[in-house]
Amino acid sequence: KDPAIIGELFFLKGQRRRIINVDETDGSLDSTKGQRGGRPCNVLYAPDIAGGATQASKSSYSPTIICGANAKGEALPPHFQLKSDAKTGERQRFPVDFIMNCHSVNGRFGHPSVRPLTCTYGMNEKAGMTTVELSKYFEINIIPNYPDVEDKDGKRLLIKVDSGPGRTNVEMLAGLRVRGIILVPGVPNTTHTTQEADQLYGF
Repeated sequence: KDPAIIGELFFLKGQRRRIINVDETDGSLDSTKGQRGGRPCNVLYAPDIAGGATQASKSSYSPTIICGANAKGEALPPHFQLKSDAKTGERQRFPVDFIMNCHSVNGRFGHPSVRPLTCTYGMNEKAGMTTVELSKYFEINIIPNYPDVEDKDGKRLLIKVDSGPGRTNVEMLAGLRVRGIILVPGVPNTTHTTQEADQLYGF
């Protein structure tokens, strides 16, 4: 194409709601930095009392938190991937107060009007997003927010994700594509450069 030609980017009505960026972060509570991002924990201490070592919450528990938003600025309900040593789904347990403190978010996405959307949860041995858990995440967290999605113009859904397990799973990608959902895996270790979430939220 001729580089001298000046073009203009525009979105059809409602299309920004159908472009989603999803990323995961480390919910570590011990101030360590893993490969999933994250942030230092908040620690309460008395500044007028002499301290010794660096203050930190000594916990080895590190869940994965998945957040995202569409190009219109609507936030997806957070997804919490928790750790469980249970071998069957019937034996998986976590505190009820955890659910009580996870508030819903309001958004429209593919619905006719704005509505409350609840947080979602998953569990596995390492609290990570494996190929199986990623597929479940799309089915439980994202697809229900777009009941009108189908493989037709104006109805498709574009989801940009970071690199990681399952992002190039051919069976999952094909299944999503047939339904009108296009998954775009990002280049490994580049979210700190592209900073889609920072640009979206104005950080």
